[in-house]
Amino acid sequence: MILLVTGRAGGRECAARLAQVTGERMVAVNGAADCQKLLAGGDSSLDSARLVVMDEGFLDSWPALADSLLARAGGATAVFINLAISSCERLVREVRLALQRQQREKLLAARAAEDSLRGEISNHLTGILLNCELAIKNPLSAEAGAKLREIQRLTGELKARLARPASVPQKTPKGRAGRKSA
Repeated sequence: MILLVTGRAGGRECAARLAQVTGERMVAVNGAADCQKLLAGGDSSLDSARLVVMDEGFLDSWPALADSLLARAGGATAVFINLAISSCERLVREVRLALQRQQREKLLAARAAEDSLRGEISNHLTGILLNCELAIKNPLSAEAGAKLREIQRLTGELKARLARPASVPQKTPKGRAGRKSA
């Protein structure tokens, strides 16, 4: 859901255009009264907002309301635009860019979390492998030695799997896929 906050006429038309172009549900907040109603109503839509697109004129005219709204929509990305000098099409471009940026940031955060988890698990597996190796060097029954070697083998396989990054398809830039070098 995208929240469009403005005090200007034409806000609902821009919200309709954004909904048409992005396919996202839109909520238009036109002026201080709408904003106060939204904040007082305990509407859960603020919690599900992906973007809060705020007109700089609204921000300048009602800074306390703007701050309250942005605080309630804590997980949303804020986009500020001056609708007094920007067209609806400019707004659409800014929102598209913000959605793309948000998607990239989520992907990077997921990759960072995966890399961190991968590293932690790999460290623990290294500890298991080293302890198995030390235990195998001590006198053991044949059965205990075989079980430790099996644990060592399985742990080594798991560590090797973790070392291989997940295959992520790479996008080719538009216009380059079909070209051949001369």
